[in-house]
Amino acid sequence: MHTRKIEVNYMEELLKKMMAKLESMDSRFDAIDSRLDAMDTKIDRIEHKLDAHHLENIESDNRLLEMIHTLRCETNVNFKKLDRRVKLIETDLDHTMIQVEECLTPKN
Repeated sequence: MHTRKIEVNYMEELLKKMMAKLESMDSRFDAIDSRLDAMDTKIDRIEHKLDAHHLENIESDNRLLEMIHTLRCETNVNFKKLDRRVKLIETDLDHTMIQVEECLTPKN
């Protein structure tokens, strides 16, 4: 009977140790779980910021494309104006050269 009591005591002690380890593991799991929750929250915030920046970039790209299109149109108009002016100057220069030639050629 005495050995039986020793075995029961041993088993009780063993069970207590196992329960203590399980409780320790449980508290560690709780800590890990709360860390994972915090990480999930941070990841959600980062994803939200990335989405917001992505939308801002798209809007910014669209504004830049519109500005480039406007500048290109204005540049094309200015080049056309310059081209017309150059052609007028060339025509005027041609007339002037003809007049100079007429003045320099002796009349017989």
